[in-house]
Amino acid sequence: MAGSGGFAPGLVEKSLGVNEDWSFLASENWLSKRSGATFDATEVAADGNGDKLVLAGTAVAIVTANSKWAPYDDGNADGTEVGQGVIMHDVNLKDGDVIAAILLGGSIIEARATGVDAAFKVDVGDRIVWQ
Repeated sequence: MAGSGGFAPGLVEKSLGVNEDWSFLASENWLSKRSGATFDATEVAADGNGDKLVLAGTAVAIVTANSKWAPYDDGNADGTEVGQGVIMHDVNLKDGDVIAAILLGGSIIEARATGVDAAFKVDVGDRIVWQ
């Protein structure tokens, strides 16, 4: 059962212990979803250390089956093929789902973003300006 503010028990908020890296932003003007964007740990593969990292500046989408967020992948057919925004900070999903902030509109330096392709740009339309 969800608690106040939409927080559901079992969700974990973790910091990687590093400063926020917003170097992908081209402007100080942006629109974000600051809370309530729950990332699905089952959608991210573990690396050799067992970490399930989604780094700031990564293109993201919503999994249709559970309405959770995951990295964008135009080759999928589960909702993650429809780009929605860019994650604002690094998260590690190795211990389960994590709540994170999503940039929904603003100006981004494309060379510093991850997972952005032509289809993603069409999906987000003019909400995101690419530099």
